[in-house]
Amino acid sequence: TEASLPKKINPWGVNEEFDGESAITLLNIAISSILSNDFESSHKALEELSTLYVPKDITYMHMKVINCLNNITYLIRNISLMINDIKLLLSLNLINESKELVKSLKRNVIMLFSIKYDLIDEGLIDRYIDYSLKTLKDPALRFKLKREVQNLKIKLDEYINELRLRALRIITAVETYGKLEEVYIELRLSADEVLGGESLIVYGLIKDAEGRPVTNGSVTIGLSISGYVSTVNVKPNKYGAFMTALKVPTFNEVKALVLTTRNLVFKGRVYAYYIKDGKVLGYTEVPVIVKYLKLKITIDCPTSVYYGDDVYINITSNVDEVLNMSVFLDGVLLINNTALSPGASMVVVPWYNLSLGYHTLSFIVESIGPYSDFRYSCAIGVSRRVPTIILIMDYISIFPLGRVYVEAQVLGWRWSNYTEVSLLIDGHEVFKANTPEFNLTISAPFSILMDFHTATIVIRDRATGAEYEFSKSFLVINPVSLLVVLALSLVMLAYTPGPGLIAIQEAIRSRIGWALRRASGKIRVIERRVSPIFFEVLRGIKFRISRILGIYSEALNVVAKYIGEPSPSETLREYLSKLSSAGVGEGIKKSFTELTYLTEYDLYSRYGVSDEEIDKAKKLLEVIKREEGG
Repeated sequence: TEASLPKKINPWGVNEEFDGESAITLLNIAISSILSNDFESSHKALEELSTLYVPKDITYMHMKVINCLNNITYLIRNISLMINDIKLLLSLNLINESKELVKSLKRNVIMLFSIKYDLIDEGLIDRYIDYSLKTLKDPALRFKLKREVQNLKIKLDEYINELRLRALRIITAVETYGKLEEVYIELRLSADEVLGGESLIVYGLIKDAEGRPVTNGSVTIGLSISGYVSTVNVKPNKYGAFMTALKVPTFNEVKALVLTTRNLVFKGRVYAYYIKDGKVLGYTEVPVIVKYLKLKITIDCPTSVYYGDDVYINITSNVDEVLNMSVFLDGVLLINNTALSPGASMVVVPWYNLSLGYHTLSFIVESIGPYSDFRYSCAIGVSRRVPTIILIMDYISIFPLGRVYVEAQVLGWRWSNYTEVSLLIDGHEVFKANTPEFNLTISAPFSILMDFHTATIVIRDRATGAEYEFSKSFLVINPVSLLVVLALSLVMLAYTPGPGLIAIQEAIRSRIGWALRRASGKIRVIERRVSPIFFEVLRGIKFRISRILGIYSEALNVVAKYIGEPSPSETLREYLSKLSSAGVGEGIKKSFTELTYLTEYDLYSRYGVSDEEIDKAKKLLEVIKREEGG
């Protein structure tokens, strides 16, 4: 009975999305049910698959896959039933009835192989699987489902081939039943194990039922390896003997099979059948082991390089063949099909292909003969070259007559004609040359009082753009300006500090104090370069502004309303004496007097006021303001 497929209607949704995971899962269930002869479960899975939403661009492919699997399910069930029925008829010696059923069996086998050709051999199911898997975002799930469905596809192909052979045997048995036309075939192989890509010699002998050589007709010899099939037709000689060479498939021809099964050794078979007048009169097969090998390649990839350096990669191949290798940098083809000879080789990646940071180098070696292809990736970090710079120079110099001696040496830098070294003083270039070491003397840069300056060595490679710099500070003292500061400080001790002098005092104190603190480890050096007497005077000057002068100033604004502003020549005590004869409240007099004493102490003492005394000054100011308002 021929198989027929009931039509299915797919209720397309409007806002739905194609569920690739469900599609592959149902496909797996349908195929595995066919393999276990659970035809009812297979139909149910295909029925559910037909109701899934699919985009319009794959509607035809989706329905064709379902139709093919439904037809395969029906045909496998029918062929299996027919084979059993024919066996029963032969056992009852009902030859004519068997021949009638064989006609239908032949039609079903032809239909089954035609559908298998469309679905599997022409890649229909592979395209459907690839489309479905593209919708999955999880790469681990995508890999898992693809491996499962590809395994089932291969098993289905093998299952159909085995069923065909069973059908051929029963057809041969019916058509030769009771006749002397039945033949016997003997096969012998040149090797029981063979490598992919090699030739396998097949020797054979064909005889009829009485042992006489069969010399007419043709013998079809085939090699089958897990879905891969190749055949050749030969004619026996006058002795019934025949010989042919079968080419074992290379790794590339069974690559998909290897990647799916993760296997490099396969059990195959060499088979032969004899056809005469369109009838199969004899069949036999012998097993063969087909092996594939891994390429033995070692790649020594560095983990890090300096920017501007080429990358040298040592490669060792233990295969006695010239291989084709391609190199990819961050997924982009860099070297295409370069020859990889046996033994040691080297690949050079030019520096200008690499930027700072991490890169991935990938190597793909094409398969050849029985050898599988080879893939390898490594990560390379590209960093700036950090040289060692020795910079020797005078730490202290005197302006304007002093000189600064500078001696520099650069180590650990890849030197070339494009390398230049510059010396910068406070950002201004004073020297440039193409040399790893130099020494020179420069004039001391201008300093107002006691200033730090910066000497910077800059190394630059104009070819690669690589650059590195190193800085060092040195102190320049201006003795003339410091003498002026000394005189100004003496004036400030003799008179009441007005706002302008206080501001100048703070600026000078800050500048010199900062320089002395920074040069604290070099005090003896400063002493040697500056007059010891002058240095002691400099160190003894209290360049420190009063911490409560602001509070005193606010109080002074209140008192000045009663006794006027202080004159420049008045001291704090002289100004305070005016308060006793003025008509000012006792609270203001007492508080301002205490605040004046605190301010005087803070200005002229060695350490100044404490935090508690500052709080006291603030409270005194509050009393003065309150008394004024009251």
